[in-house]
Amino acid sequence: VIFINHKGGVAKTTSVVNVAVALSKRLKQPILVIDADPQGNASLVLGTVSPYDQTKTLRDVFLDPTATFTSIAQLSKYDRVDLIPSNIMLSGLTVNLPTNDPRRFIAMLQKMDAAAKEKYAFILIDCPPSIDSIFITNALIACDYYIIPIEAESSFALAGVEDMLSAIKTMTTGTNTNAKLLGVLLTMFDSRTIASKVVADATRSFFGRENVFETLIP
Repeated sequence: VIFINHKGGVAKTTSVVNVAVALSKRLKQPILVIDADPQGNASLVLGTVSPYDQTKTLRDVFLDPTATFTSIAQLSKYDRVDLIPSNIMLSGLTVNLPTNDPRRFIAMLQKMDAAAKEKYAFILIDCPPSIDSIFITNALIACDYYIIPIEAESSFALAGVEDMLSAIKTMTTGTNTNAKLLGVLLTMFDSRTIASKVVADATRSFFGRENVFETLIP
């Protein structure tokens, strides 16, 4: 499951981290978090060391032919939550990988080994706040579902969403991906404000009420 939105500040990372820990506690099974954002915020929250001190990162998934999710994953601060961390060094791949290099599209899919699929009840991917990133393309092709967090307090919350959905469709057309929308998650919701209620109603109208999670994140 990937968490995706072209906008920053919508609580993608916060959602990934909290959902991972909640699932690990509820299911009593291992969860893997992949930090696909060069900012490394999920790595900062979950990692036992600084993102810059990590010896293995998502960068190895792209550059090390022998790397797999299982070999790169490491323990986090939380029981039954493992992490494939990232840091700013990841961003160089966007420039350094040739435009026709298949790793721009299927590195994650290729490195998602059978052992990882068997071990982890869920693999959650935190994506960067953009839509034209090789990490988002990789995540979309590798995932089964995507979740779109939307900030309920922003009057621009739905700006560009239609373009983002079109981009997702374009990136997954012609591939073997089965990526489907799992749901839209309204975050930073404040029931005391008109703005939150307006954005919530507009989001349900745009996506369809059945596609918006009933749980509202305050």
